[in-house]
Amino acid sequence: RDRKAYACIFLRLCVLTRRGAAYGPDFPCTTVRDSVQLQMMVVFDYLAVASVRCVIGGSLGGMVALEWAIMAGDRVKSVVPIATSARVRAPCMAK
Repeated sequence: RDRKAYACIFLRLCVLTRRGAAYGPDFPCTTVRDSVQLQMMVVFDYLAVASVRCVIGGSLGGMVALEWAIMAGDRVKSVVPIATSARVRAPCMAK
C-alpha cells in the first residue's frame, strides 16, 4: 500500500464560548448528527478527501462513528465504535 495515500485526521466536538464565558443554557441544542455534518464538511469539502478508511470513537465518539457510517454511506469503509450505543436516554447523560 502507498503510505502517502493515507492520513490520520483527528476531529473533536467543540464547546463554543462567548466573551470568555460558556454559552450555557442560551446555546441552541445540537445533536451528534449536527456535529457529524460539520465534520463531514471539513473532511470532504474543505480537505477534499474522497473517502475515509475508518472512523474510530469511544463513548460519545462511538456514536459519532456510527453516525458517520449512516450519513456518509459508501464514503466510509469501516467504523470502530467503542463502548457506545446507538442512542442514549436523557437520564444517562451528564449535566
